[in-house]
Amino acid sequence: MPDPLHHTRIMAAVAALIAETQNDGRPPLCIAVCDAAGDLLHYTRTAGAARRGTAIAKAKAHTAALLETPTSALHARLERERLTLADFCDAGLTSLAGGVPLTLNSRTLGGVGISGRRPDEDELLASRLAAALLRENTHTPA
Repeated sequence: MPDPLHHTRIMAAVAALIAETQNDGRPPLCIAVCDAAGDLLHYTRTAGAARRGTAIAKAKAHTAALLETPTSALHARLERERLTLADFCDAGLTSLAGGVPLTLNSRTLGGVGISGRRPDEDELLASRLAAALLRENTHTPA
């Protein structure tokens, strides 16, 4: 399988998601993709997206990659175990839904974070982007 985190693959998948969502009558998006270390590989802020979404999308991708879990699952864990984000000693973490790990063969390759809409919508779009990155037919040059 081609590298899911190759820059041309990321850009093609992000462009496809933007094309699908830009005229759906919903708010614009901030989209982040990071590697397994939580380091940013790609960020896009579509026209009209709130500036605050920049940090949020990046934090969602970072969190999903490092903790290898969707940010919504982290939120549930924090409530269930009476923890706070401070307990993880990483100021870059968030428990806002909209971050999903990019996982292939039980190995986390990175994370995707989306901000701009309701948290459940952000997570659905992040899951769609992650699936697109993992699809074999997404364009990557040889």
